[in-house]
Amino acid sequence: MASIENRSHHEVSVKHRDDLTQAFACNAKKKAEEYHQSLKAQGFKPKLSRLDNYYAIRDRSVSRPEQTLYAHSKAEAETIKARLESEQKQGLFIDYAQGYKNTLADLLIRYLREEAPRHKSFEVVAYKINALLEDAGLPRQDIGRIVAEHPNPHPRVKAMKIRQATGTRTGAPSEASKFIRKGFAAIVPDDFTDYIDERGSVVAPATVDREIDIFSAVCRIAIDTWRIHIVEFDAASNELGRPTAVQKPA
Repeated sequence: MASIENRSHHEVSVKHRDDLTQAFACNAKKKAEEYHQSLKAQGFKPKLSRLDNYYAIRDRSVSRPEQTLYAHSKAEAETIKARLESEQKQGLFIDYAQGYKNTLADLLIRYLREEAPRHKSFEVVAYKINALLEDAGLPRQDIGRIVAEHPNPHPRVKAMKIRQATGTRTGAPSEASKFIRKGFAAIVPDDFTDYIDERGSVVAPATVDREIDIFSAVCRIAIDTWRIHIVEFDAASNELGRPTAVQKPA
């Protein structure tokens, strides 16, 4: 059976003084209480509360591998727990853990190495993925080596002359790209929205469209072909379902 562990943070806040707000780990309640008392001693009226922002759902059974999933609210955690128990009653085991172990960056790299060389647009896609990796503080991939090691690259890709990297970034960097370091299952729509908003302020809409196309392709093949399962919680309907497509800017 699955169980839920509340790992939500403790928060100390003061009305109209956001600069005094501090969050503390779930196992640091004593520090939160000390900070609460220190603010009271200074004449403030602080509030100590437990947030509803982080839960671990442990799926343990003698008949199936153990896995731990994560949620950002109690409602989400309870729905995930119900989903796991329903699957167990049906004799199903879906390994959601891979969605947390693999970051979006890991999936971009896998796509670059395994899938992108099959398409004639490989070079453009490769430079865009390398730019994303670089902006996120991750090493760029060797494009020439990827083509040389691929078992079945597109004929045009196999014959093309790979341009050597100069070490100088030619496009506009993106601070918002750092979200690709998050686990695939931890990615939320706001990550893509923030990325689109930031990129849209420095590059043409068509450029943002092409970048979102890459994210969409990677997410689609990760779920449908590589079978990296994720549990998505729809707060509006209180149901779990398949992830929605990455939305392009209007």
